Amino acid sequence: MQEKPPGRLPRALRGRMGEANTRFVQGKQEKAIWLCLDIIRQAPLAYEPFSTLAMIHEDQGDMEKSLRLAFTAAHLNPSDTEEWARLAEMSLEQDNIKQAIFCYTQALKYEPTNIHFLWERSSLCEQMGDREMAMDGYRRILNLLPASDGERFLQLARDKAKGHWQASEGASAISMIEEAFSIPQTLSSMEGGSLTAGEKALQVTVEFPKVVLDEEASEEDQEAVPLEEEKKGCSVIWMGACP
Repeated sequence: MQEKPPGRLPRALRGRMGEANTRFVQGKQEKAIWLCLDIIRQAPLAYEPFSTLAMIHEDQGDMEKSLRLAFTAAHLNPSDTEEWARLAEMSLEQDNIKQAIFCYTQALKYEPTNIHFLWERSSLCEQMGDREMAMDGYRRILNLLPASDGERFLQLARDKAKGHWQASEGASAISMIEEAFSIPQTLSSMEGGSLTAGEKALQVTVEFPKVVLDEEASEEDQEAVPLEEEKKGCSVIWMGACP
């Protein structure tokens, strides 16, 4: 007789698990908790009761306990990549970036070509100062894109840089665009074309560290301004040049 793989609920307990979920929906949480604990006693490797307990405690506002139970369920059912992604988001809500990185790493074990997971993990690694792992992730994304699709990566870089800028993280915004321009696929995607004024401005900030950005200015104004020239409303200015 073939054994049921770990993490799956035995057939004999499925009805009991269904009852626990029904009790939870009905608002009878204490009864639902009791049923889940009884199922865990009989099938400690089944993930379903841990998942339901996590939802119950989340509903009760105990996010810390809910997250612990959800992690237990995820470890018992590791191929559920969407659950790992959800746990990553929950971890970020608690400002636990390291744990969120772990969650995306687990998800990538089962979906190594998922660009969203790669991008999110790379972004978080960048925040933690792990530039090497971050850029490895960005390059893996490029390897998954057609050679002609470098513009897609560049757009992702633009979006990420914009997020950094809106969060007053100018250095990270510049670093993101700098890395994007340093990768051959993104450069080849722009052959025969030209950079937007905003991209030119960001290139200037890469070359001249004392350049700052003014997000209120229009795209047409996003040009470099010499130190001796005073110009109000410019979007890329030398520090102290614009009053």
